[in-house]
Amino acid sequence: MVLRRARGYAPQPIRLAGSARTDTPILAVGADLKNTVCLLQGDRAVLSEHIGDLSDGRAYRHFIGTIDHLESLFELRPAVIAADMHPQYLSTQYALRRHRGLLSGRPALPIVRVQHHHAHIASCLAEWGRSGPAIGIACDGTGYGDDGAVWGCEILQADLREYRRLGHLRYLPLAGGDAAARETFRPALAALRDAFGDGFLSVARKHLPSVAPEILEAVASVLEAGINCPPASSLGRWFDAVAALCGLADSNRFEGQAPMLLEAAAAADFADAYEFEITSSQPFVIDPRAMVGGIVADLEAGAGATAVAGKFHNTVIAFLSAAARRAREATGAKLVALSGGCFANRRLSAGLAATLEAGGFEVLRHRMVPCNDGGVALGQAVIAAARA
Repeated sequence: MVLRRARGYAPQPIRLAGSARTDTPILAVGADLKNTVCLLQGDRAVLSEHIGDLSDGRAYRHFIGTIDHLESLFELRPAVIAADMHPQYLSTQYALRRHRGLLSGRPALPIVRVQHHHAHIASCLAEWGRSGPAIGIACDGTGYGDDGAVWGCEILQADLREYRRLGHLRYLPLAGGDAAARETFRPALAALRDAFGDGFLSVARKHLPSVAPEILEAVASVLEAGINCPPASSLGRWFDAVAALCGLADSNRFEGQAPMLLEAAAAADFADAYEFEITSSQPFVIDPRAMVGGIVADLEAGAGATAVAGKFHNTVIAFLSAAARRAREATGAKLVALSGGCFANRRLSAGLAATLEAGGFEVLRHRMVPCNDGGVALGQAVIAAARA
């Protein structure tokens, strides 16, 4: 599995097939974290090396320089630009400036806006030379949803042109917005509130002992008031929450720290899983509240992080497998594409793929392109090509 296409992998072109090919030169500007950009024409997609977090000024200047360099190196002048739907992504803002002809020496370009998780699934299909339709399972930390919520555990029916949201993980309020991605006790507190209702704060004081009581109470009051608490279906925040409850990390000092600790803690031979529900609504909702109750019960019975982390991973595999079966019943599709940063977790990726294959699915996982946001630009490019 490639986590970053560093120099040596980039800028070797990725060969495309079917509707991903186009005679129209396309520039896709990717996401804001783990940014890459992509130039596409004909059957050749040129994905840049890892650029990084565009909120860093040096990375943003490298982003601009990489676009200029690739356009010059491959002698391509884009006729279309593709970007994420998120209005605050710096990559999207750059694309909008080019769309409006506000960059010196650059003509105005038509723009294609692409939903983040659709781009993830399209990138996986494209690197395998497939065009769908497929069941897409996209799991990560953050993506701007059609309803304005933070998406991050999505079951889609997707091809290279369009997608339909078949199901998702139950929404959890993220107290403090982006702060909930740094401080793992915030999604943990929201999960306890969702599962235990009025008595959640007493449970939190017991199982989040490293967090000062006054801070817990302050964040609890924010959750109760619903102030700056965007709803999120993010699977990444659940990894954070469970790591916090297990006492492994009360914050992410670097991106993905808590999920990495949780994966490392999980017992390799643990077979049990927690309970969960899947609603009959359209789209269906994966409801993990029973899992939260089971985690708290295990911790109070003296179970350690190894057992809880193992059961949590097995539960995620179980509810994603059940969601794929529900999607197959609705669509008839047997092809599944797995994408998103959560699948950098070897235990989750390999375990889910094996379970799905045993259930009769054909499973596609990334080989040449990162499953994380480093592959989003390729997905944006091939979606723009298919729509063109």
